[in-house]
Amino acid sequence: MRKSFRLTGGEFEPQSFPTRDSLDDARNRFMGAVVQVERRVLEALLGDPVWDSTLIGGQIPERAKARRALRKWGKCWNLTDSWCLNWAFERIRLVRWRASNEKYIFLGGVKLTSGPPFKAEAFRFEMPGLDHRQDWKSFEQQAKKRFRDELKAYKERVTRTAELQGYVRTPELRTQEHFFWLACYQVKGKRFIDVWKSLPRGDNRSKQAVHKAIVDLAEQIGLTLRRSE
Repeated sequence: MRKSFRLTGGEFEPQSFPTRDSLDDARNRFMGAVVQVERRVLEALLGDPVWDSTLIGGQIPERAKARRALRKWGKCWNLTDSWCLNWAFERIRLVRWRASNEKYIFLGGVKLTSGPPFKAEAFRFEMPGLDHRQDWKSFEQQAKKRFRDELKAYKERVTRTAELQGYVRTPELRTQEHFFWLACYQVKGKRFIDVWKSLPRGDNRSKQAVHKAIVDLAEQIGLTLRRSE
């Protein structure tokens, strides 16, 4: 059974940030899928001897050489977009030359931003207790209905408050599989039909659905799809 989820794990995120947290999260998930389906991506990156001469204590005195190395790596794996190269460089620093005084945390090479604080009002639920003339079953039904009504009203108030403070709902994705489909297409060289054929027996999703999921996710994260054969 496929389980939907929200990017970042939260309900809301700031709308005004140049790079929203959900985009960073989606890109991070994609790169994580890339490393899982093709470990040579990371091995080729970390094993390049160019970093022994260009990185000193996490710094890059020979920037031109570093840029050429990253572009060569990106071209090899169809990961040529600037954010992919940024992921690659940050991964190198994290794994091989991470300085002890760095204050930010890398998550898969992508830094998650943090927005202005947003805290919803407290949710409180209260109702009169059981009357001795009332049986438990009817009281329980009454309590559950009242709780659902109060929770629904609370959700509406919180949503309005979040919107007024410049927040938007984080995107909800139907399944994590799409990140792996896209990774297989992009770095493994699989065709759309190959990805579709790799679905487990009994999965009734169509070739068109798989194709659309890959294309849509690439557009969402700003990934330039390789040319299909």
